[in-house]
Amino acid sequence: MPIIKRWALPIFLFSILSHGGVVQASEKLNLAENWFLQSSEKIQSNGKTLSSGTTPLEGWHPTKVPTTVLAALIENGVYPDPYYSDNLTKIPGYKEDRWLAMPEDSPFRHPWWFRTEFEVPKDYSGKHLTLHFDGINYKGNIWLNGELVANQEEVIGMFQRFEFDVTDLCKIGEPNFLAVEIIGPGQMPEGEFQTKQIEATTGWDDHNPQPPDLNMGIWEDVYLVASGSIRLRHPYVTSDL
Repeated sequence: MPIIKRWALPIFLFSILSHGGVVQASEKLNLAENWFLQSSEKIQSNGKTLSSGTTPLEGWHPTKVPTTVLAALIENGVYPDPYYSDNLTKIPGYKEDRWLAMPEDSPFRHPWWFRTEFEVPKDYSGKHLTLHFDGINYKGNIWLNGELVANQEEVIGMFQRFEFDVTDLCKIGEPNFLAVEIIGPGQMPEGEFQTKQIEATTGWDDHNPQPPDLNMGIWEDVYLVASGSIRLRHPYVTSDL
């Protein structure tokens, strides 16, 4: 390896770190608590309204993330424990001997809303704020304080990780309202099909009963990161053999 290439990264890092005060340690605010869940069929509000803090949450299901929609509903006692006896067959949307299917009467064919409220610490003032979603199944529309952060054309794919600059949207030392509309992975058409999209979602196995919601939900962490004007992330090392 040429000497200049070997020393390029260390020199670059030293030049950044030598500017004291520019690089600051990142701080992380985990947004796991204080979530509420509801089907889009049961509410009339849109993302702008839901993320403005004016929508009452009576009748919504309290939950934490990560979770799938079905797991949250089971936790709230809406449906029985699917691991006991034949309870799984009693959950709406279950279809025996049919995989990757979602019947028309399934409550999971429609989008579901996750909504939370959080406060940004005052010492985050003046810092760069990034909102992270480490796993959404399968599509999402993300709203923060009445503004659309990203739509389902951008937030798509179960194993994608997403991060968004929300510096100008967050309110320091005040309540912030985050609403996420989750659209499930869909369903296979009856008869012949040539798609592998749903098979790529987690937990798929044609020898096991599938969850009726096809694991739709926020299945990985959600968090806010505060950093300085320069932030180093996603480092990797390559080698020549």
